[in-house]
Amino acid sequence: MRRSVSIVSFVVLAAVFLSAAWAKWRDPAGTRTGAVDLGVPDRWAGGVARVLPMAEAVVVVSLAVGVVIRPVAVVGAGAALTLLAAFTVAVVRTLRAGRSPRCHCFGSRGGSPIGADTVVRNLALSALALVVLIG
Repeated sequence: MRRSVSIVSFVVLAAVFLSAAWAKWRDPAGTRTGAVDLGVPDRWAGGVARVLPMAEAVVVVSLAVGVVIRPVAVVGAGAALTLLAAFTVAVVRTLRAGRSPRCHCFGSRGGSPIGADTVVRNLALSALALVVLIG
């Protein structure tokens, strides 16, 4: 049972990060806008829009390789947790400032405003990353 939960966590986490990376890569303008909306200074937003999909892709590759080489999965899960923590802090800060910009988490497909559900989703994904780390 524990092995099944770990495998499901691998697959779901990799699928979400793959979808997010692909969408951001295809929509750099939306990714840049999303970064600015979440508090990234304008002068850094272009760099974030270029680096973020690559970082998410590293998570996907690490998780995929990690199925065979366990230490690589730990790196991928740790990177996923780091990205999710950064996203969650940015979302919470933005919400506390009274703003609810559109979520660009999945590029142009992420059209709904951020809210408590965004935080809950990130916490659930963080839990999956912890399962991979522990598993």
